Amino acid sequence: MKVCALLSGGKDSVYCLHHAVLEGHVPIALASLTPPQGLDELDSFMYQTVGSSGLATLAQALGLPLVTHTIRGTARNQGSQYGSRDHSHQTTPQEQGDETEDLLHLLERVKASYPDVQGITVGAILSNYQRVRVEHVCARLGLVPLAYLWQRDQRLLLAEMVDAGIDSVLVKVAGAGLGIEHLGKSLKEMQPTLLKLNKLYDTHPCGEGGEYETFTLDAPLFLRRVQLKRTTLVTSVADPRATVAHWHLDELALSPLKDAYAGAETGEERWRVGRELCERPSTHQTPDGWVYLAELAAPPAQRGPDVPIEDEVRGCFASLIAALSTHSLTPLDLSHLTIYLSPSASTMALFPRINSVYASFFGTAPPTRACVAVPGAGHGRGWRVKLEGVARGLSYWAPANIGPYSQSILTANRLFTAGQIPLLPSDLSLSPSPSPPPTSAAPHPPHAAYFARSAALAMQHVHRIAAASLPSPSPARRKEGGVLWLAPGGDAREWRGRCGAGGAVWAVAAAGERRGVGEGEGEVEEEEGNEDEDALRGSDDEAEQDDDDDDDEATPPLVIVEAAALPRGAPLEWQVTYCGGGVAVLDGDGADSEEEESEEVRAEKARAARRREEDGRCVRMETVSNTTARPVVYHRSCATPSLSPGLSPHHARGSAFALLACSVTPSRLGADERALHPLPGLARGEVAQVRAFYRTGDASASQVRALAHRVLGIDTTAAAAAGPPALSLVPATRLAVLAQAGEVEEAGVVFVLVGGVE
Repeated sequence: MKVCALLSGGKDSVYCLHHAVLEGHVPIALASLTPPQGLDELDSFMYQTVGSSGLATLAQALGLPLVTHTIRGTARNQGSQYGSRDHSHQTTPQEQGDETEDLLHLLERVKASYPDVQGITVGAILSNYQRVRVEHVCARLGLVPLAYLWQRDQRLLLAEMVDAGIDSVLVKVAGAGLGIEHLGKSLKEMQPTLLKLNKLYDTHPCGEGGEYETFTLDAPLFLRRVQLKRTTLVTSVADPRATVAHWHLDELALSPLKDAYAGAETGEERWRVGRELCERPSTHQTPDGWVYLAELAAPPAQRGPDVPIEDEVRGCFASLIAALSTHSLTPLDLSHLTIYLSPSASTMALFPRINSVYASFFGTAPPTRACVAVPGAGHGRGWRVKLEGVARGLSYWAPANIGPYSQSILTANRLFTAGQIPLLPSDLSLSPSPSPPPTSAAPHPPHAAYFARSAALAMQHVHRIAAASLPSPSPARRKEGGVLWLAPGGDAREWRGRCGAGGAVWAVAAAGERRGVGEGEGEVEEEEGNEDEDALRGSDDEAEQDDDDDDDEATPPLVIVEAAALPRGAPLEWQVTYCGGGVAVLDGDGADSEEEESEEVRAEKARAARRREEDGRCVRMETVSNTTARPVVYHRSCATPSLSPGLSPHHARGSAFALLACSVTPSRLGADERALHPLPGLARGEVAQVRAFYRTGDASASQVRALAHRVLGIDTTAAAAAGPPALSLVPATRLAVLAQAGEVEEAGVVFVLVGGVE
């Protein structure tokens, strides 16, 4: 919809506009309430006016017209409700002259100048006083209030703003621990101080208690950066223990037009470029050296239908190399890359050209790779190629693997395999699919058998690669977790059938590893052309012997995703990681004998032994959301011990692969799932990577990003040096997960996490 942004000049109003653009809304104007001439701020319950002298310049930076109205009212009604309770939405007599009516007059001006405006962005975070009054005014004018920051955790929100490139500086201080010396400092510079003050005095990290105000100098949506030329310090309270002071913005200037907006300064193209600039790369480094990278796309200038696909791939790798360099790594340190293609790239038709450029960045030892096409993006200057990766210094190439579908990399006790499709080993071709079935509501039996055989064949490739790369016998070699990509198509019944067959192959493969099935057992033999029943479903005798609880402890997590297309038109692709089975290195164990060990060392060894026993089991949990009454599935893999020397026993525990599957009501996504979901065995503060798979018909990328903060509750302050987890947003048409007792359950959103175990 076409929207107008309520703009104070501070971080919150700008970041709310940022979210609106990410959602696909088109800003057409800015609106602001200003104090009477000669004043910087008023004693207002509703409005921030410090920095109002710079609003005209800020509007020029955004390239949008600005509508203003002078505040003349006061806070006459200070109650929790505003206006008449009847359907008329009118005010009461005591509210005539209230400052809320100034907002009404402002938005009436906006509607008069821009009659097609439909929504208003509002940077409110905490104040119900503001919310009630904004909703009242919007209801009277028939406008939709868009408050993307409402009720967000302020510590997370502050970190998110900094990470999103919202460059705001403090222009007022009025809180404990803040002084004149903090004026002019950026959010990024102030973040540690604000978080410290939150712990000491319970102040609001985002300044919602009036502790500070900001003015924004730059953001991804700014065509030009705002420059502070001259300011005047105004001190209201000089007490160093309770300083109240602000800057009057005397003179501002604008930088030249940013290169990213060259040729796209106005019109629809301007907001497409802005939308892409708002989607920033995301990286995270763990204490033991793993680096996770997400949302790596080419700059907007290197995207679009008029740009050769080769140039876009080079732009992707420029973003990748820049992200790696911030962690002192190079492409040679990459362990695995996932390539997402947008359907606008004609799915796999352009892949040979993409691959030729991709190959130019690597020699004989490239990282393992998976490639799928997903729905979404791909319009205007939307991305056609996007990268997601895992890197670690001193990685090395697994020996004796030949060809792009037989690659693996073993790094610090984790094995990454290339995405596996069901190729026949003799000539690397796909076995032909049966003829199309006659029109019928039920899947045709030959097709069901073909899919099951294909899933088992591709899983056989996974096992053979793992056996060559990790010769250790079971149970030292085990899967961490996996993603099963399915080709598009088929009705709901056929989709469920393919999910069930894929889940059965995954569960049987895990059971085989637990029993120590040898390399030649239970595999699909190409020469015989028959399906091995044990490989697909296991024998009845074995099923009777396997305990259900033991199965739950042995079967690693699996998410099933419908792709837009797969390489070579394959029906499926497995993407699997393994634990190498090494033993964690614990510090402090330097004694020559048990007698010489301290009691503390022996206690730590005992704790480590208990942890290894607990980490050797998968964790499964199915519950019901306390807000939506819908099923929630949580599944965590066995832990992968770290092999990194020099780590504390805390971090030597290693990591785990986990998934959390939610089914949310599409129309209420913004309100549902407010409570944190438990993540047993996984440390929230040590989550390094989140891959958010979501059904495009249920949610947008921005909604899923907000949902991730709510249901996962990852505290970015817990690992301030490393920053928040690397977050990938992966759209899909259909999703499912492997639940208890081998059942497959569909989901609307699935968060796949990698992080430290508790």
